[in-house]
Amino acid sequence: HSSQTQKGEGESISILLHGHLFDTGLLNQCLDVLELNRCSFEFLDCTVQYREKGQDPIKSRVVLKVTASGEDVDLDKVEGQIGALVDAILPAEATLSRLDKSGLPTRPAYVQGDKDKTVLLLGSGRVSRSVVDLLGRSKNRKIIVASNDEAEAKDVASLALRGRHAGMDIANDRPRLQKLVQDSDIVISLLPATMHPKVAELC
Repeated sequence: HSSQTQKGEGESISILLHGHLFDTGLLNQCLDVLELNRCSFEFLDCTVQYREKGQDPIKSRVVLKVTASGEDVDLDKVEGQIGALVDAILPAEATLSRLDKSGLPTRPAYVQGDKDKTVLLLGSGRVSRSVVDLLGRSKNRKIIVASNDEAEAKDVASLALRGRHAGMDIANDRPRLQKLVQDSDIVISLLPATMHPKVAELC
């Protein structure tokens, strides 16, 4: 971790988040903090491990490049706010660290394992585009984007090599959601935090 304060338009830091980032809503809230502080972000790495049916959730890993939009943006302060979130959301069991240039990952984002996998992504908001763009680069991975907004889901799914979409009422169409979950190897929820328990019951 660097204690040097970095300010100014175009200044950036890279941070590593490790924990239960998706199912607890932690990642979404971290990105909200960046937006409120007028920072742009880029996913440099996103690792979601394969989980057997009935197995306990496995921690995910995300590396974000955070860039200040103006001279008045204090990236150390922004990092501190994200750290406070990490400490506050205990179920995430998460850690936060800043990476220097030598610590940046050079490999692309991936879901671990070479076998054909189906990834179900619930939600089609702004975070979903980055996740699908990263995870959808492998020909061994089918990405299904499910959302209340079918047109938006279709648009996001098109970013993957093997993407398809499902327009549905996620909150109320439990039988269809259950079928999608059962047919998937990995489920990533980018829904509002209040929806996560309902999804977790089906996994």
